[in-house]
Amino acid sequence: MAHSESMASVEDAFRGATSDAKGLPHAALIAMDKDGNIIQALATGTFKPLSVISGPQQPFTHNTICWLASCTKLMTTIAALQLVERGLLSLNEDIAPILPELAKVQILIDVKETGPIFRPRTRPITLRSLLTHSSGLVYESMDPKMTAWGEWVRKNYPEEVANLNSTEPAKAFSGPLLFEPGEGWAYSTGLDWVGIAVARVSGLPLTQYLKQHIWSPLGMDSTTFDLSTRPDLLSRAALMTFRADDGELVSGETALKAFGVQNGTLYVTESGGGGCFSTANDYIKLLRSIHTNDGMLLKPESVEEMFKPQLADPIHLKRYHLGPGSNPLMGNIPHETRVDFGLGGLVVMDDLERVRRREGSMQWGGMPNLFWWMSPKNGVCGCYFQQLLPPGDKMAVDMYQRFERATYSL
Repeated sequence: MAHSESMASVEDAFRGATSDAKGLPHAALIAMDKDGNIIQALATGTFKPLSVISGPQQPFTHNTICWLASCTKLMTTIAALQLVERGLLSLNEDIAPILPELAKVQILIDVKETGPIFRPRTRPITLRSLLTHSSGLVYESMDPKMTAWGEWVRKNYPEEVANLNSTEPAKAFSGPLLFEPGEGWAYSTGLDWVGIAVARVSGLPLTQYLKQHIWSPLGMDSTTFDLSTRPDLLSRAALMTFRADDGELVSGETALKAFGVQNGTLYVTESGGGGCFSTANDYIKLLRSIHTNDGMLLKPESVEEMFKPQLADPIHLKRYHLGPGSNPLMGNIPHETRVDFGLGGLVVMDDLERVRRREGSMQWGGMPNLFWWMSPKNGVCGCYFQQLLPPGDKMAVDMYQRFERATYSL
C-alpha cells in the first residue's frame, strides 16, 4: 500500500474485510501518542459469545474479552522486573535456588528409537535468559527434536504423560534444553517459569500478584487468568474463529474441532507465558505505562533496560526470523532487518520503512493474531486484538501493518 494511505481509508478497509466471509471476523485497534492520549481507536466486525456458542453474533468492541496467549508475556516480564527492583530476583544469577526443577535439566542431543540422548549443561539458567528465550528451553511443538522427545516420552513412559498434560506449569513445561543457556534462541516456556518464580519469591499466586501490582494500579479491571471466576467477563468473551484451508471463516464448535483448541483456553493454570484474558482497552493501559515511562509499574531505568538488546549473539534469533513460517508471527518484518530481543519483546534495530516505524521499537503478539508495538522514537504505541487462528494469518498481519503505518500520519 502507498505510504500516504489515510486512516479513513484504513478504517474502510477494515470494515470491508470484516464484512467478507473470507476476510477477517473482527478487529479492535487502539493507538496512543507519547503523552498517553488515544490518537486512533477502531473496532469492527462481530463475534460469537464464548458462553453461548449457539447465540447470535455480537459487535466486537474494545471491551470484548480475548485470550491474550503470548501477549501475557509482557505482563509477566514487568512483574519479574518489579521484583528485581525490590532485590527479590536477579537478572544474572542462577535461578536454580528459586526454580530447583531447572537445576539438573540437560541438553537434548538426539532422539533415537532406544531413547533420547542428553549431555549435561555447563552454564546456569538465569532470569535474563528465561525472559529473552535464550535459556535453551523451547515449546515442544516448535522444534522437531523436542517434538520427537515428547512423542517418545508419551509412547514409552505413560507415567510421564500426566506431567506433560498437567495443569501445573512446573510439570507441564518440564522438558529438556536445546542448547547451552545464553548460546542460542528458541521461542520457549521461559516466561511460564518466570511466572512460577514471581509467585514463589513474592509469596502470592501469580494472579494475585499481577492484580495487586499491575492490573489494579492501571485500572485493568477486565483482565484475568480464569474466566470461570468472572462471569461478568465470560458474558463478553469471544469464541475463537478459524480460517479453513479454503479461506472461509468458521467459528463455534467447528473451529474448536478443526484446530483442537478448546475455547482458546490453556489447560495450564496461571500460565505466565500465555494464560491471560483481557481487552484492547485494558491492554493499551499496560502499553501506555511502559511507553510513557510513567513510573507506575517500573523505575525509568528498568523501562530503558527493557528496550536494550539483550542477546549475546542475535544471529540465533535471526535464523528463527528467516525460518519458514516464523516471519508472519514476527509481524512480517523484512528479512534484512536487524533484530534482537529485549526484556518484553522483539527489539527492531533498524527503521521499518514499510510501516514508517523508527529503529529501537519493541513488538510482539499472541497466537490468535494479536499484535502490539511500542515505538519511542515515533512516540506511538498500539495494539491490535482479534480471535483468529491459525497464527500468522496473512490478511491479519497486512491489516495490522496498514493500521500502524497510518497512525504515524495522525
